[in-house]
Amino acid sequence: MSKDLFEDYVPEVIEYNADTDGKLPINKKTESNLNEEIVKTEHKTKTSAKDLFKDYVPEVVEYNEVIDGSDEYKIRDNHLETKQDLIGKIRKAKAAAKGNQTTFRGNIRTENEK
Repeated sequence: MSKDLFEDYVPEVIEYNADTDGKLPINKKTESNLNEEIVKTEHKTKTSAKDLFKDYVPEVVEYNEVIDGSDEYKIRDNHLETKQDLIGKIRKAKAAAKGNQTTFRGNIRTENEK
C-alpha cells in the first residue's frame, strides 16, 4: 500500500540562501494576534481557578456492565492479582538463592593502573 502511495514521489531539493534564511524573522504582531493576546490576558485577570471551579462537584462514575458492555475490568483485576503473587514468589526465590550472603565488588580497574 505504501509503495502505491509513494511511487510517484520525488524529493524536493531546497537550497540554503544566506540572505533570507540566515536572518531572524521580524516579529510583526498583526491586529488579530494582538486581539488574541488581549483576550488571553483579560481571561486571566477576570477568572481564577478557584472561582471557575467553586461549584464543581466530582461525579463518581461506576461501571455498568449493561452500558459499558464488557467484563475486561474483571480480567484486569485477575492479572494484577496474579502479577502480585508472582512478584512475591520471585522475591522469595531470589532471597533463598542468595542465602543472605554479602557480596563485595572488587576494585574497578582504570587505564592508569599498571
